[in-house]
Amino acid sequence: MVNAAAAKPGMSLSWEDEVKRRIDIWHGELIDFSQRRDLSGLQTRKAAVDAQVALADLKIKARQADWAKTILWLSLALPTAGAILGALIGGWLKH
Repeated sequence: MVNAAAAKPGMSLSWEDEVKRRIDIWHGELIDFSQRRDLSGLQTRKAAVDAQVALADLKIKARQADWAKTILWLSLALPTAGAILGALIGGWLKH
C-alpha cells in the first residue's frame, strides 16, 4: 500500500490529495499489470482499490452525518427568522 507520508517528510496529505496520489499510482500499476499479465498482482491491487472505495464511501457518509444536524436546525430556523423579519418589515411599512 502507498505510504501517505512518503510524499514529503513531515507533511501529511489531506484525504483528497492522498486519494489523488493513490489513483495516479494505481493507474501506472494497472498499465504495468496489463503488459505483464500478472493475475495475482492485479487481484491484490483490485482488493486495495475496493478497500479505498469502501473507505471513501464511509468518509462521505460521515461528512453527511456531520451536516445532518446543521441542515435540520437551518430548516427550522430560516423560515422562522424569515417570518419574524417579514412581520417586522410589514409592521414598519404599515405605520
